[in-house]
Amino acid sequence: DNTYFASEAVVDHKGRQIMWAWLLDNPEQDFEKYGWSGVYGLPRTLWLGEDGDLRLAPVSELKLLRYNHVEIPPATVADGALKIEVPDGAACELHLLIKCARRSGVLVRDGVMVYVDAEAGDLVMDTTGSGAIGRPACERAPFAAAEGDLVDLTVYVDHSVIEVYAGDRQAICRRVFEGGYGVSLYSLGETEFLKVDYWQIDTLNGLIQQVYEQRYLWQQSQLKQLQMQITPHFFYNSFFAVRGMLEMGKTATAIAMLENMGKYFQF
Repeated sequence: DNTYFASEAVVDHKGRQIMWAWLLDNPEQDFEKYGWSGVYGLPRTLWLGEDGDLRLAPVSELKLLRYNHVEIPPATVADGALKIEVPDGAACELHLLIKCARRSGVLVRDGVMVYVDAEAGDLVMDTTGSGAIGRPACERAPFAAAEGDLVDLTVYVDHSVIEVYAGDRQAICRRVFEGGYGVSLYSLGETEFLKVDYWQIDTLNGLIQQVYEQRYLWQQSQLKQLQMQITPHFFYNSFFAVRGMLEMGKTATAIAMLENMGKYFQF
């Protein structure tokens, strides 16, 4: 993947090798124009297949970002493109099960071609029709698939970032800064789109905020339950202590304790 650089990896508590990397294709003077520079691609899990080849896939936790699922009816597209009606595609996940033709895939961002080239044996992302900002190019990665083969394609669009996974065998990531967010099925030859699923995806920051709020509410409920358990015992023990003080003639101490109790239970 020519867009990835400065990759890093960790082994998580499940024993998964998780890799992420910075993405190239930044627009010129992005920090001066926008106040920020640089972006990561999606985290990927890496492992060795039974055949000894590298396997890769987006981490399963990304499914937590999904919402507003749309299931597109199966369709056959011959030598052209078929626009599909979906909600806003600025941040979305698209999963397709296709029966390959010469070229089979999707058009996203109103001009980016993502497809399997069965003739050349490549996975392709062609951004040459997406404007001059960034690094327009036609990028290819080896992916053996013949006409008639069944292939899983998963495409993520997150504003300027586009990532495609062909099963667990190949992936390409690019950044695109121009064009809308329409989605079309694409074919050169006759492609059968056997299953097409679309989700809008939430931002990762939104998920983090949601988890934080849920955890905060849970902690507050636990604290409230604990307070409800403690309060009657505290109340009883406090009055028992005041009684003891009065019996010992420590009237001033008892009065001070009652005043403090009044302030405490006022809230």
